[in-house]
Amino acid sequence: MPYPSDTANVAAEVQRLKDSQLDVLLQASYTQDAILYMRTYKEMKFSPSAILADDAGFAEPEFLKAMGGDGNYVCVRRTWSEDLAEAKPLVRTVNEIFHQKYGADIDDTCARTFTGMLVLADAINRAGSTDPEAIREALLKTDISGDNLITPWDGVRFDQETHENTLAKGIICQTIDQKYYTVWPWNLATREIIWPMPAWEEREPNKQ
Repeated sequence: MPYPSDTANVAAEVQRLKDSQLDVLLQASYTQDAILYMRTYKEMKFSPSAILADDAGFAEPEFLKAMGGDGNYVCVRRTWSEDLAEAKPLVRTVNEIFHQKYGADIDDTCARTFTGMLVLADAINRAGSTDPEAIREALLKTDISGDNLITPWDGVRFDQETHENTLAKGIICQTIDQKYYTVWPWNLATREIIWPMPAWEEREPNKQ
């Protein structure tokens, strides 16, 4: 269901969602859109079993800052979460260094950029040269274990035809108590998923 990203009112769109009686909503929205939709969901008491957000605005710190407890229970596809440190101690080490320098935690974009630079540096070292073709050949032979990455990937290994990383994968986080917790894959999960998400009238601040 497309909508203009600069809209100031999504009541009509939310009514369509309510009328559809859907169980699960898959949503991709910018930060301000995500905030507007969540506020309208509450106002119109739209409560599917789950909202599965495709990263973007739902994964931005500003989303939870603006929504507070009303932003809880959304499931978000991500490539980074601070709680990955429980399974991968390297995550905590790198995040602490990053926080000391920038005063903020690493986010999805930072994690991917950091990993990409390390992969490139590894290829240059193995190529023993700054010649573009030599680096390209080295990249195609990349084989890095997931234990050496701060992302949740199984590693880095490029397909020889598509050049995509065949070992990359995302995680699903859920907003619980106004924080992002990994709930899938199971081996990285730090919290059990809350499913279905509570209806608005069942949430603690809304009880009479």
